Amino acid sequence: MGMPGGQPAGRSPFLAGIGKGRFLGARAALLQRFDGSGWLDVARYRSAHEAGIALDEAIGEGAEAGTLRVVDAPLSASSRLLMIAGAAMFVILVLLIVWLFVAGK
Repeated sequence: MGMPGGQPAGRSPFLAGIGKGRFLGARAALLQRFDGSGWLDVARYRSAHEAGIALDEAIGEGAEAGTLRVVDAPLSASSRLLMIAGAAMFVILVLLIVWLFVAGK
């Protein structure tokens, strides 16, 4: 079954991250440049794919390939806190369900 207008069915952007370790969207990525003493952040992108496109464009414009790289952006403190809180709530919910079945009789 295709999309309206006779177009072939495309991939859903909402389902693209399933099975890739992503919970609420794609992981952010950084484009970094080596300045001689270390790696400096040039730009932040929503996904590694977008950062890879920007890397290709920069190399196409004349930047040296060895001075640029794409890396995953680190999780923010609030993201880590939300992940820990979600895991704790899940464990509490599982314990409550087990308690209902075991102690409820």
